[in-house]
Amino acid sequence: MDEPIVLPNVSMPTQDHLRRDIKFLHDALLHPHTMHPYKPENCYEHGKRSAMVLLDCKQFTKHYDLEQEFLPQNPSMLHLWCQVEVLDQVGDPPCIPPELLTLPQTATVSDLKVEATRTFRGIYLMLHSFVADRLVDCGTASESTQLKLLFGANGTVRVQGRCASGERRVGIYRMERGVDKWTVRCSCGAKDDDGERMLSCDSCHVWQHTRCVGISDFDQVPKKYVCNSCKLLNKRKSRGHGPVYNIGPSKRFKI
Repeated sequence: MDEPIVLPNVSMPTQDHLRRDIKFLHDALLHPHTMHPYKPENCYEHGKRSAMVLLDCKQFTKHYDLEQEFLPQNPSMLHLWCQVEVLDQVGDPPCIPPELLTLPQTATVSDLKVEATRTFRGIYLMLHSFVADRLVDCGTASESTQLKLLFGANGTVRVQGRCASGERRVGIYRMERGVDKWTVRCSCGAKDDDGERMLSCDSCHVWQHTRCVGISDFDQVPKKYVCNSCKLLNKRKSRGHGPVYNIGPSKRFKI
């Protein structure tokens, strides 16, 4: 007697189907740029803003405790985790997490110093004048020594340097506002400086994220800016008392 033919269980979705379904739900319900509109409109707009906040939080997250898992697998490049020490600092020196530097196989000690200087200047405002001076525990290495002879293809390097401006208290600039007093009140819920690009209203001087007011990260910050709250207030005043002109101080913004 022949064995019965067992047909596949069509009610059980494959992994491929599950991935497509999850992607559809993400695009339709969660992604602010593709989610389907729904009623009432104010709830839809609130949902888009909330989804954008979630994406921003994910974007701002950095994993410093899983270095090897995040190491790119590119055998044609050198991957070095670089830790910097800022010398000649008064008080507690800032403890700065390492950053991954990607360099060509032929890179030298001189190339590493240039890349470390560029990378940490670009990430931290308090290091805007930082210059890498020397590699720790590599006393015999010259400027032309190739890095792969010292660290191999993957490794960790400590670099010491100074601030060219002579600033000896970079710790006070851990926040991008430095020693200034800012009032931060952004639509995303931010109440303090979080290191992202912001601009201030010329009327009320409250700071908001440029992204949250509709300015792309790739666009220049306008020289003059008035927030929606002040525009609405000025509009109400102008109806009863004639035109109101908003003259604020020089525009300030930060990157």
